[in-house]
Amino acid sequence: MIERNWLEFVNPELIDLFPLQFVNCDRLQKHDAIYIFDEVGSGKTITSGLMALDYIEQNHKDVLIITTKALSAGEHQGQFLGDWYQKLPFIDMGYSHHVHIINNYYSHIEKLARRAFGLIIIDEAHLFLSDDTKKRIALEQLTSEKVVFLTATPIKSTQHDLQTYINIAKNMTKKEIPNNWIRNIETIGKEKDALICSRFDITSPVTRYFKDTIQSLQIREFHKTAIKRHETLIHEVGIKYEDSRTPQQQKAEQTVAFIETRLKEQHDSRFVIFTRFIEKEAEVLRKALEEADFMKFREETPGKSFAVVSGSNNYELAHYSNKTKENTLPTVLVVSYQIAEQGVNLPGYNHVINYHIPAFPSAIEQRYGRIDRLAKSGKQYEAIYNCFILTTNFYDSNNSNFYAAISISLNNLLKFLPSRNTILSRKTLTSYLSAASILLRQREIFNEALKSQEHIAKLYFSAKADKAAEDDADITYQLLFSLYEKVEDFEFNDEPYNIDHFKKTLQEALVSTFDVLSVSGTKLAELLLNKYDVAAETAIWDNIFYRNSIDSHENLSDLDAINDAARFIRECDTYTAYRNRFEQELAPNYRFNQYKKALDYFFYKVFDGNLLRYVFPIAVNQSYQKVVFDCQETIKYLAKEVGQELTEADMHIILTNINRWAPKLPLFVFFGEFERLVGNISRTNEDISRGYNDISNRLCTRKNYSGNVFIKAISQLQNIQTPAYPDIQNEVRAMSHEDLTKQIVLIESDHFDENKNKIGTLVTTSKFLKLLYHFTRKEVCSFGMLKDSSNSTGSVYHSIFADIENIKTQMVNIIYHPSISEEMKVHFKENYYKEIPLEIIEHVSDSCLRDELNEYNRLSRNLIDLQNQELTIRNYMSMFMHFVFSEYPNSRDERAQRLWVKDDLKYDMKLPNNYYYYLEDYWTIHIIRELFGVKLNSDHVVHSSVYKMDTVTL
Repeated sequence: MIERNWLEFVNPELIDLFPLQFVNCDRLQKHDAIYIFDEVGSGKTITSGLMALDYIEQNHKDVLIITTKALSAGEHQGQFLGDWYQKLPFIDMGYSHHVHIINNYYSHIEKLARRAFGLIIIDEAHLFLSDDTKKRIALEQLTSEKVVFLTATPIKSTQHDLQTYINIAKNMTKKEIPNNWIRNIETIGKEKDALICSRFDITSPVTRYFKDTIQSLQIREFHKTAIKRHETLIHEVGIKYEDSRTPQQQKAEQTVAFIETRLKEQHDSRFVIFTRFIEKEAEVLRKALEEADFMKFREETPGKSFAVVSGSNNYELAHYSNKTKENTLPTVLVVSYQIAEQGVNLPGYNHVINYHIPAFPSAIEQRYGRIDRLAKSGKQYEAIYNCFILTTNFYDSNNSNFYAAISISLNNLLKFLPSRNTILSRKTLTSYLSAASILLRQREIFNEALKSQEHIAKLYFSAKADKAAEDDADITYQLLFSLYEKVEDFEFNDEPYNIDHFKKTLQEALVSTFDVLSVSGTKLAELLLNKYDVAAETAIWDNIFYRNSIDSHENLSDLDAINDAARFIRECDTYTAYRNRFEQELAPNYRFNQYKKALDYFFYKVFDGNLLRYVFPIAVNQSYQKVVFDCQETIKYLAKEVGQELTEADMHIILTNINRWAPKLPLFVFFGEFERLVGNISRTNEDISRGYNDISNRLCTRKNYSGNVFIKAISQLQNIQTPAYPDIQNEVRAMSHEDLTKQIVLIESDHFDENKNKIGTLVTTSKFLKLLYHFTRKEVCSFGMLKDSSNSTGSVYHSIFADIENIKTQMVNIIYHPSISEEMKVHFKENYYKEIPLEIIEHVSDSCLRDELNEYNRLSRNLIDLQNQELTIRNYMSMFMHFVFSEYPNSRDERAQRLWVKDDLKYDMKLPNNYYYYLEDYWTIHIIRELFGVKLNSDHVVHSSVYKMDTVTL
């Protein structure tokens, strides 16, 4: 396994890491295209988040998520990213700027056609299966190094759909993508233990696991909370065309009556109704519910209530998503299938009512998955139901779609993907077998209707305008409209031949609607009816089905997600070895999170006390181990304030790991974001186009930059989440417009000299000015001229200061190694950064420590070389000076200068002639050195001499 630092940022209290999800990070390392076909509700969103975290850490490239409108809009850019940011450490690690999200509309995808990404994650990937849609064409014009497909329903109609994902990946990555996995996942000829859902194969780019399997293989003990899945409920409504009420009114009223019957049988039931049209169906249902005394939902509404989600804004559905049965919710939630069919979690409901029935079992599985979610015990219904509204009239598209879905499920889906049952039951199969004669009559009538070009044109323009069918007595028009309800993703335009294309689409819909009762499907239906006992009405719901023979219909088989699939994986040697490595990799994560809160609080308190030598100890030649060692009692005391007791054993673990842990604490992540913002804003690409490659032309000097670096960075900090310490943002923001002199603090000393005379004025700087200096000092970014530079006006960029600090950091970490002897500690104290005598090293028995000491001597020699290079610098400019002397806007003058800068060549900052400072106050000393060793030249460029410091007496 590769090193994954992000694991230590993951909070075990927010998320469980499952081996079957985590292994996809390794899959992404090996493959350019990954296909996650796991069951609905099995955590594909979190799986993709783990993959994205891992990819960003390893590659530092951008990730694009393409998902549905319902999941990409609203707070935190939608539910998809909301899950990522709430449960995974994208913000804590400062990775959120690498993540981008759009909905899967053509217009949004097309805008990114020329943008290259490192990784693209396509959520609900089955929505791109149609070859000739604009959004599919736009998708294949995107460029990415790697692609991840997420869908629980990868097969819409036939196994050929699987090749579509490979074709998309080829076009996006511009690479050859293998397709041998299609044959490998086929169920034909395989026993239970050889199925894709029962195998652990890290070399495969595709997965098909079920949520019970994933959870039963977690590290912690798992106890499945069984849900009793009832058989499919069918409710038939009778339409009377001589009735004064329209067919839609009759259907709505009878559906509401069905709901009221169910409420009498189970009073706490709740219902999600999936419709296709707003005006024709949802609004008619609204009126029927009101007439039946259902009240419009409000939090305080008692009794029966309803809500209609029309999609008029991006926040409607969020009010009802991710709520359980214990929450206050409307009794009936009417939604459009385009809005809520994918990705939305509605575990607070126990009935899905298919008011509009899709022709594909994949869509039915997606809908059922909205309520079939895993929840904590006591927060879920004991029984959940999948309901279908059929009509007795012979030209309703819902009926034919219903039978088509059953046929596809039996004939195509099961021979490639083991599938959770969401539609098959004794009643549905009996209805399926008895529908042949009815479907034959329907086909003849629809064929006759398709001969009317006038009616087809009328329907075309009505559908193009997104208007509902006219409720008149024109039976031909009603027939064609019901047939159109089966058409998905047809693209309307103003080209004349498109009406002919529309007619062809209707004809194709007719064929797929009525050619459903195949011989093989009929035999499979009969087999299922014979296989399950008549009394066991619910038994069929507890199984995962697959076909292990293409010719012998008696070989339709089933398996259990836990007792079969999980057991086979658990017994696999490859999985056992991976799990052991996985547990070892997770161990530091649990240790770090055990102490993270207490450590973070300690560093916050010392920062709040302006003691930056503890926050950034390397600046004063110390390490975090030294800080913890010296402050053990303080850390223990402060830990109690956040509800944690730390023992001596705990402190030993902290001492061992603190150098690695400190940069990962939330406070330091926030500091890192501040550093990134200041750094980005301090640079400009303005002069690169003119041929200047020198960094001096890229820093924002006063002559090419308007606005103060610090203020702009602070304004962006509002988007950085630091929930534990919001005061930090408030204080930084409050001081951003103040005169710099207010950040230099003069205080009366309470110290006395040896003659008992009170020492004079002490000088220090505010913690926020120190913070700014720390991230903009010469060790972070600087450029200057060397003494032997032949070009007196040109600047030579150098990283000498940064290299020196990097080497010192490595050396200090060795100095405070817990196994260092007292003799060596004395040497280090007297000879900082100098080589250790060989005779001392030779007496070290620990070979690992001896290697580290030899590495220390190598670093010491490198440090001498760099310090010699430092002597060749004539002068330099740090990023800090750009903050200090850049212009900034105010209400009186758009290009005002800092108050202490009187003109281009002078400034009038003053300090007392004599003052004292704390020896370890590295930041105050260097800030003053920068400010008082500075001059402005006629080009408005700030220069600071490396050694000049004669303005004040220290």
